[in-house]
Amino acid sequence: MAGPFRTTRAMAHSAAGYRRRELDFFPALLLAAVSIVLIRAELSPDILAGDILAMLAYALRVERAIDEVPSIVQQVGRLIDIRRRVRDLPGTE
Repeated sequence: MAGPFRTTRAMAHSAAGYRRRELDFFPALLLAAVSIVLIRAELSPDILAGDILAMLAYALRVERAIDEVPSIVQQVGRLIDIRRRVRDLPGTE
């Protein structure tokens, strides 16, 4: 009986490590995107300070939205599980 639990625990630790590595990559990606925005803004003579501020605010808004994705996915999974359980109840068709 202890064997399957060890395997499940090892799989959970492996998945958690993958998620951590994935999340560690995101700040570097965001920094690169903001750097590209600033470089492009510097090269364009028609851009105003408010335009640069709007671009950076948008990048931060995207970053906050991406932080919420895991909880949204978890909630959707719960709703799908509830729907499946309700559909499988006796007397419901």
